[in-house]
Amino acid sequence: MQAAAAAAALGFLLLALAGAAAGDEAREAEAVRALLARLLGPGPAAAFSVSVERALAAESGLDTYRLSGGGAGAQVRVLGSTGVAAAAGLHRYLRDFCGCHVAWSGSQLHLPQPLPAVPEELTEATPNRYRYYQNVCTHSYSFVWWDWARWEQEIDWMALNGINLALAWSGQEAIWQRHRILDRMRSFGMIPVLPAFAGHVPKAITRVFPQVNVTQMGSWGHFNCSYSCSFLLAPEDPLFPVVGSLFLRELTREFGTDHIYGADTFNEMQPPSSEPSYLAAATAAVYQAMWTLTPCGSSKAGSSSTSPSSGAQPRWRRVLRAVPRGRLLVLDLFAESQPVYVRSASFQGQPFIWCMLHNFGGNHGLFGALEAVNRGPAAARLFPNSTMVGTGMAPEGIGQNEVVYALMAELGWRKGPVADLGAWVTSFAARRYGVSHEGAEAAWRLLLRSVYNCSARPAVATIAAH
Repeated sequence: MQAAAAAAALGFLLLALAGAAAGDEAREAEAVRALLARLLGPGPAAAFSVSVERALAAESGLDTYRLSGGGAGAQVRVLGSTGVAAAAGLHRYLRDFCGCHVAWSGSQLHLPQPLPAVPEELTEATPNRYRYYQNVCTHSYSFVWWDWARWEQEIDWMALNGINLALAWSGQEAIWQRHRILDRMRSFGMIPVLPAFAGHVPKAITRVFPQVNVTQMGSWGHFNCSYSCSFLLAPEDPLFPVVGSLFLRELTREFGTDHIYGADTFNEMQPPSSEPSYLAAATAAVYQAMWTLTPCGSSKAGSSSTSPSSGAQPRWRRVLRAVPRGRLLVLDLFAESQPVYVRSASFQGQPFIWCMLHNFGGNHGLFGALEAVNRGPAAARLFPNSTMVGTGMAPEGIGQNEVVYALMAELGWRKGPVADLGAWVTSFAARRYGVSHEGAEAAWRLLLRSVYNCSARPAVATIAAH
């Protein structure tokens, strides 16, 4: 993300989601069993019993897991209200009872024998309806060269960390790959966010439709117009709803739909106009294209993303009101540093997700703001008239600073902050290395007080430092 655009970062999702069907319980349980076999091997996996029952969430209405059993000769029983909840419960057992560690760079999975018993039945419900993951940039900075084996590993990591809402934009140019990604995500009960029509069109549209109203956008990242300067269809042009609905019709015919879409209209771009009426019209046009496609009474969704300056409150009030309340889910993308919900009165009543952005440009330097990350979600939940409905991780690049993401993922299931970050980080180190060591603990406490206690934002690079 360019420095000029990073003053505040917002994403918008327009949605009204249908609930998961009870008939999916068996499929989701089987998906978690398969994950367990991939992670531990078929032998150790046989020591676990996994099941999914929607009724487990009847009291809270939110994803819930229950752990029980274990000990000599007894299976560890993992019950979840969804496949994602069951996977999160499994991860909780491996992490807190077995001292295991699952991460991008490698995992430490030395299981104690016999498997530790769960002393008392442990039931945990998340306080967050959504646990969101990914950034539109991640698909180029980190995912672009992945094969299926690496995607399989990532989706397993997502499930274990309790993520239930994630972008699914990869593989449009390779349909077979896209199907595998979506099928695996859905098998756990995750909600994939498919791309919608955001208004960007090729220059050739002016040849086919000479009267079309388009604007050529500016260059990006000092690249010339051979590699940027796309064309944007005006929201008031009659072609906008036509192209938008045709795009979604073909997309959903091929891939199905979970009724939520992403449309990144002005990401790191200067809109053709900063007038509130234009920005509201652009948001409404994306939404209306989806509404036109979906029959009345069915679930509808979409998104638009931009990076407004801190002085843009009047403009964004209009944007927030351009969509019926409850159909717009706001991603407060950089909330660990510059939360927008505070100065927008909780986004004028629209629901929002508190997101940690953390990484810009796919850079790999040591950096984090663990104190701010730890306190942020709970503070947002307690904000007057808060409309927060979830937490999220939205890095531009992954494969770095894994301690930051371990904490953020854990906070997706916590009702409050970690009480003692020093103790938490030494436990993280012991799990990561598979042994407690005074030197390692001292080093991690030093890191916690220094590079992982930053208040400034990380350095920005247009090109990932790979």
